[in-house]
Amino acid sequence: VGKKRAEQLASVGINNVNDLLHYFPRQGQYINYSTKKSICELEYGTRQIFSAKIFSVQEKNSWRGKKYARIRVKDATGYAEIYFFGTQIYKARNFKVGMDVTVSGKVQQGKAAQSKIISEAMIEVDENETALPVIQPVYALSGQLTQNFLRYATKQVFDQLQANDIVEILPAFVRKEKAFLHKLEALKNIHYPENWQKLKAARQRLAFEELFII
Repeated sequence: VGKKRAEQLASVGINNVNDLLHYFPRQGQYINYSTKKSICELEYGTRQIFSAKIFSVQEKNSWRGKKYARIRVKDATGYAEIYFFGTQIYKARNFKVGMDVTVSGKVQQGKAAQSKIISEAMIEVDENETALPVIQPVYALSGQLTQNFLRYATKQVFDQLQANDIVEILPAFVRKEKAFLHKLEALKNIHYPENWQKLKAARQRLAFEELFII
C-alpha cells in the first residue's frame, strides 16, 4: 500500500491488517448480486439492485439555486436517474458517460413511464462479476476511499491467511459448546457471507467474543 492509500485507510482507523479485518461492513449493508433486476422490473418503495450504462452526468442548479448532480443510466428496458446533493455531489464526478455500473438504492416513480428515480443510491463501476462472491460488503467510507479498494484489500488478506494465523481468544470448550465458527471463518463471513445463515453465525460468534473479552 502506497503512502496515499495508507493515509486514506488511516482516516477510517485502519493502520494494520488486524484493523482491516475488524473494519466490518455497515450493519445490514450488503449487495446481493443474485437479486439483480432490469430497470423495468424494479418495484417502488424498496431498496433494489440493477446494472445499467451511464448516458449522462450533469451538475445543475435547481430553480431555488440549490446545486445538485444527476447521473442518468439506462438498460434495454428503461432508464433511471440518481441525484446527489450537498457534500455528496463530488461522488458523481467519479463517473463518466459510457461506464457500466451497478446501482443499488430505493426506487421511486420517475416522470416518464419507463423511468425510475433512485434515492439513497450507491453506484459502483462493474467488475468481472463471475470472480466476485455473490454477497458483497458495503463499508463506511471517507475521502477518496472506495468500496472496490476496500474489497480488494480484504480479499487479498483473506486469500493469504491460514487458520493458525488468527489468534483464537475463545477457549475450545466454549466454541464447541456454543457451536461457534472458527475465528477466521467468522471474519470471512462477516465480510463475504457464503449465505445469510453464515452471516448470522459470524455475527453471533464475534459479538460473543466482544462480551467475553470484557
